[in-house]
Amino acid sequence: MGIYSVGFNKGYSVSIHPFVLYFFCNSGVKKYRVASILIFTKEMSRKMGQGVLFNFITGKYLRPFREERIFFFLDLDSSSSVAEKLGDLEYHRFVNEFYFDITEDIVDAWGEIYQYVGDEVVVTWKMKKGLPNGNCLRAYFDIVYRIDSLKEKYLQRYGTFPKFKAALHCGEVIAAQVGDIKTEIVFHGDVVNTTSRIERLCSELGERLLISKDLYDKLPDFHKYFRTVGNIRLRGKENFVELFGLKKQHSESEKSLNLLGG
Repeated sequence: MGIYSVGFNKGYSVSIHPFVLYFFCNSGVKKYRVASILIFTKEMSRKMGQGVLFNFITGKYLRPFREERIFFFLDLDSSSSVAEKLGDLEYHRFVNEFYFDITEDIVDAWGEIYQYVGDEVVVTWKMKKGLPNGNCLRAYFDIVYRIDSLKEKYLQRYGTFPKFKAALHCGEVIAAQVGDIKTEIVFHGDVVNTTSRIERLCSELGERLLISKDLYDKLPDFHKYFRTVGNIRLRGKENFVELFGLKKQHSESEKSLNLLGG
């Protein structure tokens, strides 16, 4: 049984054991009971992901439905060689610290952390949250800027620092709740698979960020910062997909952040 750690805005947290929560919830003091429920709910909501607990309670995803979403795949480079150098336990700390460091930038850009898959994080947005102000792009550039600013910390602790590549794509998915003993809200559809395949092309094409034409067309204010890298047939796909990468003059983190007004 774990300890519940409740964070506060001023940078400190309080760890609460489940037995303490149980005591307060079953005590006769109403204010403690209510406070305990609120603390527990806040922590569970944070651990499950933005909006997930509310969606479970309301049953929003019990019946599958279609919705338009943006997907963002971000993957660490050279993971095998870094893991070999650091060892399994230290590499886990390295990856977990990276995830902690980038969470604020994702949340600030209204992104929802969908999955951690090994050394890859998958983020998603509803269209109405990911498109305004280029939020889906801002998440990437803010992450780049943050990791650059933390480079010395990583070098001192691990002798290396996170390098990563990313891809963005959008389209229709099926959103649904699955499972019984272990229940999750999942997104099924070609969009998810396509985003993953686009991200794998980054190394091959020498790009740090690739976005699909489908998403590019929905972000007209940012066209001047991107260039086409061609119509490419993705592995396992019959149709070609036009992809866009950053223009070289905008590929540095500080310039990239400035272009989005950060």
